[in-house]
Amino acid sequence: MKNQTKKIAKRTDKFLEAEPITFGHWVALFLIALIVAIGLGGCNTIAGFGQDLQAVASGTQEYLTKDSSDNVNQRNDP
Repeated sequence: MKNQTKKIAKRTDKFLEAEPITFGHWVALFLIALIVAIGLGGCNTIAGFGQDLQAVASGTQEYLTKDSSDNVNQRNDP
């Protein structure tokens, strides 16, 4: 039990001594945020993103329904 406590304490100390966020990290974070904003901007609004997501889900559902009904028909054919 003491070994595990020492390991946890060592990891905690190592985490607390971590390097601060550098300029490169901020640049990477900004680029990721920019890509997400541009991606969502293509939908005009967040509501548009919801509609796009719903359309993808319904298309997937239709595909899966068609696929499963084809499998059922194939099993029943003599």
